[in-house]
Amino acid sequence: LRDGGYDVSDYTAVLPDFGDLADFVEFADAAHQRGMRVIIDFVMNHTSDEHPWFQESRKDPDGPYGDFYVWADDDKGYPDARIIFVDTEASNWTYDPVR
Repeated sequence: LRDGGYDVSDYTAVLPDFGDLADFVEFADAAHQRGMRVIIDFVMNHTSDEHPWFQESRKDPDGPYGDFYVWADDDKGYPDARIIFVDTEASNWTYDPVR
């Protein structure tokens, strides 16, 4: 897991640093009993390379997840793209030897 938890590999689990799903339910219930609402950060615009969608896209370019990700033979496709994780990554692109 990289990027402070934004390298999502499972959208249905709680980041272990914060407990598990039962802990989250208990926390949300306690907040609601106090008249508070809970806001969660749910990142949908990118995933981990360990996420099942990425694994399927990597495995089968023509499959249902084949175009879920940007695949290229080089990093020249988006030269003006801002680097998103400037503190942890030198580029938005990573070479994948499998595909």
